[in-house]
Amino acid sequence: MILQSALSWSLVSTSTPLSLPIKNNYVELTFDDQPLNLLVDSGSSQSYLVYGGWYESVYGRGSCKYLISGCYFCPPTDPCDLVTLLGRVQRRASYGDGHTIDYAMRNVTLKVAERETSNFQIGLMVGNSRVERGVQPYGLIGLSLPRSVWKEILNIEESLFLEQLVRAGLIHRTVFSVHASEVARGMSGQLVLGDFLTDVGNATLIPLAEANWTDAFVVVASSVRMRTVSSGEVMESSSEQQAIDVAIDTGSCVTTVPKEVFRLILQAIETELGWERTGWASGAVRVRQKLDAYIGWDGYIWVRRSVIERLPVIVIQVGAESSFDVHLSKHVYVCREQWCKLFVSDRLLAGRVSGSFVLGRPFFVEYDVSVDFDGKVVGLATPGKPVLSDIISWEMWRKSRPPRCKRTFKRRSGIAGLWQRCLGMPLDD
Repeated sequence: MILQSALSWSLVSTSTPLSLPIKNNYVELTFDDQPLNLLVDSGSSQSYLVYGGWYESVYGRGSCKYLISGCYFCPPTDPCDLVTLLGRVQRRASYGDGHTIDYAMRNVTLKVAERETSNFQIGLMVGNSRVERGVQPYGLIGLSLPRSVWKEILNIEESLFLEQLVRAGLIHRTVFSVHASEVARGMSGQLVLGDFLTDVGNATLIPLAEANWTDAFVVVASSVRMRTVSSGEVMESSSEQQAIDVAIDTGSCVTTVPKEVFRLILQAIETELGWERTGWASGAVRVRQKLDAYIGWDGYIWVRRSVIERLPVIVIQVGAESSFDVHLSKHVYVCREQWCKLFVSDRLLAGRVSGSFVLGRPFFVEYDVSVDFDGKVVGLATPGKPVLSDIISWEMWRKSRPPRCKRTFKRRSGIAGLWQRCLGMPLDD
């Protein structure tokens, strides 16, 4: 019934969707006549902007102009300041790499694709654990919905991005679709709000579920297998598999897998290339001239450029009849001379072993993804046009990373500087 309801709706809906271009992971929206760039994150339910009063209290007047996201400032007709925002009830977003973001809610006027709504509630960032280390903050659109338990405890329905668009009449359903055109230098393509996949007949429809460990929407896999490319040999865990929640996250450049799945990947690569051509021990990097694949000091698998197309395929089974493939060759897009990095890990960015399964941006090379929260269904379809996923050099990859924060003043040291920053007082230019 779930799949049928999604199909029926997609055929009869007459709503006009909102289509936004994605450029290097960001879309542009306008808040109180201020155009800002927001990261598209299907793995989060929280949405917020970088508040300029806070950021410039740390990095100096005018520092906002160096942010990729840009900063939001309250308009003169409806002023606010950092002291007032810090005095409000704050919310916290916590991420898998260990960093946290604090923000206070505020009503703004949102303009998106020539449509406008007032009293749109969004967070204003007033704290970020990474900013003091020079990592640029960014605004974010959270496309997911929070776990029902958090909605009941925190009463945060009013802050959800898609639900607010529906209430404002800008879209008619809590639905979004992502169609990538490029992934290697950051995802570019199209974000469509309020519309399911146009070609439902060619889509694999999978029931959407709610996870216990994340706000991200998930599909529940009954099993995960590995298939080699040359022989088609299928491998699966020797122990009985439990159901696995699989999230799909536009906010991550890496696919994260449970440790047992990572072991299967290593086993499949070894079967394909030969045990003598693979090195999984910690010292393998020292003898890599004899290898075709090894685990580097960073914990990632590195493979020779010549064997990329021989990387295995993950087969994710959903129920008795539905399954979809994940080609690991599509998760390689950065090379350092002859060695290329497989952007798949069993560890979170903070180094902790992960029990989660999160398909990151490389997944969108293979699939257009649509999510219907009302019909509780996820649609996967082969892109109508090939997605650009050319391999880029390590130097180009580093240049494509976000720049560091830039100070516009000489930072004060000691107690005076600390006191000034804590109070959000203006800093010397």
